[in-house]
Amino acid sequence: MIRFSGAKNRWQIVGQLLAFLAWIGVTAVALALRPSSSGHGTHTQLGMPPCGSVVLFGRPCPGCGLTTSVSSTLHGNLAFAFKSNVFGPIFYGMFTVLALVGFVAWLKKKRMDIGTKAMNAALLVLLAAYIAYGAVRFLLVSNYKPY
Repeated sequence: MIRFSGAKNRWQIVGQLLAFLAWIGVTAVALALRPSSSGHGTHTQLGMPPCGSVVLFGRPCPGCGLTTSVSSTLHGNLAFAFKSNVFGPIFYGMFTVLALVGFVAWLKKKRMDIGTKAMNAALLVLLAAYIAYGAVRFLLVSNYKPY
């Protein structure tokens, strides 16, 4: 649950504005990219190197396909987004909600507080699921080819 509290000064809530601006940047970049048809490797369009796990082992790391997944989500291809990396649409959706709520809170000079025990537990479960998903993909998927 997201709660709001008053801020003593603008600097206490500037991070909310920065998160919103980061969300705008991520969204703009993901829209500008063309999702790779292989389901991974879209990040190389940004000049980044291929994933070391794919190059060395021919297997995906937990993050393989995230850029492709987010870009596919923003291009309206949710089926391919989930196929590329299940967590892409989930992480982008969470980022979107938090960025927009944070921006509204910043406009109202309020501080967004999401540090409840239930939220922390939910984030730990999400992190564990992400790591487990990555481990299972690494063990079961062996046909990843370098881009």
